[in-house]
This record gives sequence, structure tokens and C-alpha cells, in this order.
Amino acid sequence: MRQIISGYYNLASLSCLKFRMKLDSLLSAPQPIPEHAIAALVAMVLGGLQLWGPKGTRIHRTLRYISVGLMAIVAFSGFFIHVLKLV
Repeated sequence: MRQIISGYYNLASLSCLKFRMKLDSLLSAPQPIPEHAIAALVAMVLGGLQLWGPKGTRIHRTLRYISVGLMAIVAFSGFFIHVLKLV
């Protein structure tokens, strides 16, 4: 049984190697796309830090305001993305 499970995980990890994302292709995309993606990634990381830390502290509130502001940027910049290009 373990061989089947380990074989499944090895197969899953190998399938991810074909679709490596390069940072150059993201940064060379048309203008609203890099800001949209970077703001979303930073908001996701800060939101995770906010959930991981203690509730109600000053840093918790600061991370909340920053992540909500970044998500507002993501929502607003999403209106200006008109091209869907799969790399």
C-alpha cells in the first residue's frame, strides 16, 4: 500500500515540473497584470501571517489593513485586465 501512495506522490510531483512559472514572464506582461499578481501574492502572505499571529494586537490590525488595501488593489486592477494569455 505504501508503494502505491509513494508512487502517486512521485507522479504528482513530477507533473508539476512541466509548468514552472518564470518571474520574467510575469513582469514583462502588460501593465495591470504584474501589479495585480504581486498585490495578490503579498496580500495572501500577509493574510496568512495575520491568521497565524495573536488576535487583537497592533500588528494584527496593521496586517489586516494592509491586506485589505492590497485586495482592494487586486479587485480594482482586475477590471483593467482584458487579455487572458496562458503561458
